[in-house]
Amino acid sequence: MTPWKTLALRLCLAVGLLQAGTLAAADLMPTAREREQPIDIEADSFSAEREGWVAAAGGVRIRQGDTQVTADRVRVNKQTGEIVAEGNVVLIRRGQAATRTERLVYNYKTGRGLTPEIDLQVGPLRILARDAVREADETYSLQETIVTTCTNAPGHQHYHLRGRSATMRPNEYVALSGATPYFMGVPFFYFPYWRREFDEHYGWR
Repeated sequence: MTPWKTLALRLCLAVGLLQAGTLAAADLMPTAREREQPIDIEADSFSAEREGWVAAAGGVRIRQGDTQVTADRVRVNKQTGEIVAEGNVVLIRRGQAATRTERLVYNYKTGRGLTPEIDLQVGPLRILARDAVREADETYSLQETIVTTCTNAPGHQHYHLRGRSATMRPNEYVALSGATPYFMGVPFFYFPYWRREFDEHYGWR
């Protein structure tokens, strides 16, 4: 490795250590108590569909407790609790954007959710996954997962950790299986298992 690449690697990892040390984990979905609260939906237009579904389009905003979802269009079934949000979906939790995706499927009664792609910001950690399932116990199962503190856009990050699969509990940890760290797009190591506790402040190691 050339001297400038070695220096750049040390600088990037040092920034990662400092940023990760300030982590404050956030809840990403309503708690069981919050899910008992009424759901409020605002949109430019509404239309009734079959089997209890209602479609909303244009500036859609859904609120439940401290959770808010905005999207271009949403379908809601108040009988089953299912919500299907599509187009520029942003999940806002306690005033902070927690998830950005193109499609979010979520049951506001049971707490179970599925989204084809997920982009989470938990403190300084950015967690991206190709597929994500939120179970009723508030554990996330992720596939093709990336974890980084680099603020560049996906595909242009200076460094990141990529795993085949992962599990995450928003207030506790993220754990990757088959994890490979990348620097400037080049893989340089392999971890069969990597875990980061959100309430620890030791950074990356």
